[in-house]
Amino acid sequence: LTHLQANEQPVSVGCGMGICHQCQCVKKQGIVRDIRTGELSDSSEQLIQLCISQPVSDVELSA
Repeated sequence: LTHLQANEQPVSVGCGMGICHQCQCVKKQGIVRDIRTGELSDSSEQLIQLCISQPVSDVELSA
């Protein structure tokens, strides 16, 4: 989320804690870490919350 905001990319934001789901988007590829649990996503397409997802590889997102 902070990477997108720093690069002036349009993104919906809400609570910033993973509760409201306003920042959900589809991760097309890449791996992210859930900052609450430390769990790593797999590299396939899945719905993520930007505010609690930290990229650990190059990531492609879709709105």
